[in-house]
Amino acid sequence: MQKAKSIALALALSCASSPSVRAADLVCQGTKPFWRLEITNTEMSFEDGNKVSGYSDFELKSVKPRTAAGAPPDAVRIYETKTGGKHAIQATVIVQKREETKCHDNLSDPVYPYDVILITPRAVFVGCCK
Repeated sequence: MQKAKSIALALALSCASSPSVRAADLVCQGTKPFWRLEITNTEMSFEDGNKVSGYSDFELKSVKPRTAAGAPPDAVRIYETKTGGKHAIQATVIVQKREETKCHDNLSDPVYPYDVILITPRAVFVGCCK
């Protein structure tokens, strides 16, 4: 009986969901200039409609984000990454969850639960994520 309880407990603990900053995909965007960043567990894809970054689009390496000390895992995510290849482009992405007010994209009514700042060598982009 004790062995069965131990196995059940071990199974329950292995299946329990723990907070993970990588659990959900994020879609981030900005309107002035127009840009979009998709963050998944396997890749980060950036599209720059106005080529402010110097590129129309590029893929960033997927990395585990850092979190802010003393904050819940989902409150702040910091991704320090780069593109692949010989002439890699460095990028830093900071995603912060909004509690009191929500992020607006200035063109439509939808509100988003996250603010985002994307820093590239040629430009800094500010927008919202969901």
